[in-house]
Amino acid sequence: MRISEQGQVTIPKHLRDRFGMTANVEVEISPTEKGLLIRRRPAGKHPVERV
Repeated sequence: MRISEQGQVTIPKHLRDRFGMTANVEVEISPTEKGLLIRRRPAGKHPVERV
């Protein structure tokens, strides 16, 4: 994988399918000791929507 000039990364289809990352699913990226962790954002309202 490569990062585009706009900072975008494409997650391969077989991984999106395996982990249920369909279009418009929100993800969060967290730093770890080994790199970055990408995971689906838990279901529920976005913090901005709660306000």
